[in-house]
Amino acid sequence: MKARTGAHEVITTIMLNSIASFLVLWLLKTTTFQREGRPDPISKLISDEAHLPRLFGFLDGRSDLVAHSGFFVALLATYAYWYLLKRTTLGFELRATGLNSDAAKYAGMKSKSLMVVAMLLAGGFAGMAGATEVLGTYGYASTSLAGNIGFDAIAVALLGQSSPIGTLVSALLFGALQAGGRSMQANTDVPVDLIIVLRALIVMFVAAPLLVKAMFRVKSQVTAQGQTFRGWGG
Repeated sequence: MKARTGAHEVITTIMLNSIASFLVLWLLKTTTFQREGRPDPISKLISDEAHLPRLFGFLDGRSDLVAHSGFFVALLATYAYWYLLKRTTLGFELRATGLNSDAAKYAGMKSKSLMVVAMLLAGGFAGMAGATEVLGTYGYASTSLAGNIGFDAIAVALLGQSSPIGTLVSALLFGALQAGGRSMQANTDVPVDLIIVLRALIVMFVAAPLLVKAMFRVKSQVTAQGQTFRGWGG
C-alpha cells in the first residue's frame, strides 16, 4: 500500500494487526497446531532439541530473567542489517529511497519495488524475533505471545535513530528496563508503570529533538554551510 498509494507504513501495518491476529488465532485452532486436550488457541510444545540453549546457568532459578542464545541471533541480525545498508548497492538504494523516493526515482532506482523489498526485509527480521521468543523463551506459540513487542520496536527504532548500532543499544536498554521493572515491582512494591513512564520520557527527549528545541527555546542560525545550532545559551 505504501508503494501503490503512498499510505504511511506505520498506520497500515497497525491496521493489519487485527488481520494477522485472527489468522494466527485460526491457525492455532486447527488440529495441525493446537495442543491436544486444550480448548484455547495454544500451540503444541516444541521439542527439547528445538529449544535455544540457555545462557548464564546461575539464572535458571529466575523465571523472570530468561537469557538464551537468541541474543547472538540478534547480534548477527544487527550485523547483517548494517552490512546490507552500508556495504551493498541494494542498501544504498534503500537508503536513498527512504530519504527521498522522488529523487531516487529520477536517479533511475525502482523506488516502488525497493519499498516492497524493505517491507519484506523488515517482516523477515520481525519473524526471526518472534521465532527466537518461541524457541528460546516460551516453548509454544499463542495469540498473546507478541504482546506490545511491535509497539516497543517502534520506540526502540526511534531511540536508536534507525541505525544498526543505535537500535541495538536502545533495545538492550529497553530490555533491561522491562526485566528490571518486574523485579522492582515484586521486591519493592514500586509499580511497573513507572518503567513505562520512564521509557516514554526517554523516547520523548532523545528521539524528538524538535520538541526539546521548542521546550528549551534553542535558537538556530543559518550559515553558508547549512543550518547549525548555537547551543543551549541561545
